[in-house]
Amino acid sequence: MANSPNNPTPRDPKPANGGGGGIPPIDQLQGRPIGRVLTKMGKITRDQYLEALSFQKQKGGLLGRLVQMALIAARRSHAPDPSQRLAVAIGTGLGCLEDAGVFLENLISKDEREPMPARFPNSVHNAPAAQIAIDQNACAMNSAPTMGEISFESALWQGIRQLEIGEADCALVGAVDELNKYPLAIGSRWGLWDEKTIPGEGAMIASLTRTENSATPLARVTAVRLGQ
Repeated sequence: MANSPNNPTPRDPKPANGGGGGIPPIDQLQGRPIGRVLTKMGKITRDQYLEALSFQKQKGGLLGRLVQMALIAARRSHAPDPSQRLAVAIGTGLGCLEDAGVFLENLISKDEREPMPARFPNSVHNAPAAQIAIDQNACAMNSAPTMGEISFESALWQGIRQLEIGEADCALVGAVDELNKYPLAIGSRWGLWDEKTIPGEGAMIASLTRTENSATPLARVTAVRLGQ
């Protein structure tokens, strides 16, 4: 299999305030746009932040941030081709926590009297894969494997299998996860984050085709190993 990966979001943050593990105290994140916080931490570049902001305005702000990251990565990796059957497999470890958190917090605080239906479509794990399929007019298999630290490997295996059995001509495979106040708060409370272990986020999506159908492959996938 041959793939054409996009450029993933940098994952190694610069230390905040000149030291520490690069994570501001959780109380400094409350009520602040997480994108600006991550930019200052060095986790994303200003250009990437502005691109996501522009994309959100074009979509009317209806898409969650994780979904936007996935769509931008997919567009950089693949141009839709109506003649091809496109499969989509996007793994995620935690899913759209930001939208899910807002949806559930509102549901609990208002005793289920005033739900936020507009938030629900972005709160499920398969939201990034579904939106990519819609954006790319994909008509083959669409899946969102959620298997912790091997979610990407699972998505890669699914994409390769779709090509091998002839169910798709091309496959978009990758993994996405976002950083927000929830994993930061949990990690700070339980002592999970330190100078050596820090949370990250990113969206990496590659376009797979069979070797004979790729003129200039950037890499070849010969095997996928799941688990340890």
